[in-house]
Amino acid sequence: MRLHLQHRRIPRPRTALRSEETLLHTRSHHLVAQEAPPVGASRLGQREEVPCRGPKHAHNRPPPWVPSGVDRPYLVPAALPNHTVHGTVHVGITLQDSVNPKPLIVGIAEELPRQLARLWETWWSVHFRVDSGGVLRLPDPIASGAVMSADCTPLGNPKRKRIPAQRSFFLVVLLLVLAAVQSAAQQGKRYSVMDFYAAGDGSTDDAKAFAATWNATCGDSYSPTMVIPGGKTFLLSQIRLNGPCKSPVTVELDGKIVAPNFIWTTAAANLLTFYRINNLTVNGSGQIDGNGDIWWTCYNQKKCHVRPILLAFASCNNLDVKNIHLKDSPDKHMTLFRCSQVQVNNVSVRAPGDSPNTDGINMAFSDHVSISNCSIQTGDDCVSILSGTSDVVVTNSMCGPGHGISVGSLGADGATALVERITVSNCSFSKTMTGVRIKSWQGGNGKANGFLFENLNMTDVQFPIDIDQFYCPQGNCPQQDSAVAISDAKFINIQGTSSNPEAIQILCSKSVQCHGIYLYNVNLTCSGHTAQARATILNAYGTIGGQVKPQVQFLGA
Repeated sequence: MRLHLQHRRIPRPRTALRSEETLLHTRSHHLVAQEAPPVGASRLGQREEVPCRGPKHAHNRPPPWVPSGVDRPYLVPAALPNHTVHGTVHVGITLQDSVNPKPLIVGIAEELPRQLARLWETWWSVHFRVDSGGVLRLPDPIASGAVMSADCTPLGNPKRKRIPAQRSFFLVVLLLVLAAVQSAAQQGKRYSVMDFYAAGDGSTDDAKAFAATWNATCGDSYSPTMVIPGGKTFLLSQIRLNGPCKSPVTVELDGKIVAPNFIWTTAAANLLTFYRINNLTVNGSGQIDGNGDIWWTCYNQKKCHVRPILLAFASCNNLDVKNIHLKDSPDKHMTLFRCSQVQVNNVSVRAPGDSPNTDGINMAFSDHVSISNCSIQTGDDCVSILSGTSDVVVTNSMCGPGHGISVGSLGADGATALVERITVSNCSFSKTMTGVRIKSWQGGNGKANGFLFENLNMTDVQFPIDIDQFYCPQGNCPQQDSAVAISDAKFINIQGTSSNPEAIQILCSKSVQCHGIYLYNVNLTCSGHTAQARATILNAYGTIGGQVKPQVQFLGA
């Protein structure tokens, strides 16, 4: 495409631009008219031409490609996809109408110097040629305010006129100003909690300052950042940060957040909750410390039946959590509930191996979750995948101490469960209760299927491979026939040592048997015992491939 700009002063069209039939609407940053789509719109995916017909048309008359009956400049999208256009188009940089002073380039005109308001009657002629099969796309930022009008010239060498030097220089300056304003808006403002009177001394409750900072950040339309600066310690009582927000938001956590060092609630609660926020990023080198020791003692003494979660995300879509550190939660460290399109990367979790129920990352009713490059040491599941969850990938992560990476428990109290398409790959487990596990209660319903566990390394793991349809941690559970159906589970390239002779345990219900279990290249040996590693298989159909050790015997094999 070759573009040549030519300045022209033309009479103002007879019909005011503020006519309600031609009111501008912003749709994905393209300005369109309300009347009708441009002639030549593609049909059934075919590319059409908008030809030039006949001589030039007067500016107060519609060009041949304007729908009949329109006697004013016709507003069209700034970019014309699926069209091949030949000729000359007038691009109006109509920043402000003298009759209707409302800016036509929303969010830009009010930022410009006052003297530019007189440009309403100034038009710039753009001469261009598009090769056969090409697509016309007017250059930004002119395109974002384009008002196209008459004057088609036949295909060929268009008549070229020189732009006066003053006008050319002024246009260049105008374009640079528009680009600078757009760039500044995209960078976004930073809102520090210190600007909202946070103390950051570790002893003053900064919850109100955090809430005020969040309200300002969430209400900003230009991709803002909430800053929790490093070198400070912020004491927080329970706080919930609500959406929806006006634009994507980043929370930059470089400082340290600490929970109160006492039993501060008797109800179900989270220390820090993000609720109904789309396009949220939580990033930084900071830490959230739950001061969980006092809670674990209370729980073990059977005095605290409910303990708070450290960090919770609920109904958040397009969520990105990375580089932060979670420590000593009273209960679970991070939860995802009804979240979609989640990335958790390079997050560390630290809690003692005997701390009760301190799951690393726990999710339910969520989908398309990726957990990568994480290091989790805890007293319960490193990752827990509960009912209603699908399309989860856990990769390149370390687990231990803890209870491994678990699906479930599922089907408690007769509930119907659904878990699908779970992948755990390239992970290592050290001194955990299990490696990878699927666990469900008797009496449950539903299904769990589509599992891939591959390229895993086990070191002194009690049960490296575990499927258990008889999950009953307290014992004395009644015998029941119904169960969550487990199928299509592949265990590929798994090696290492088991601290228990029973390295592989697949225990399925007689009434609801397991199907589609596949083991390929599994090599597990027993460490610290003279006995060899063994496998226990109950009511499971499956196949093996490659070298599998210990020996496995499936039904129907």
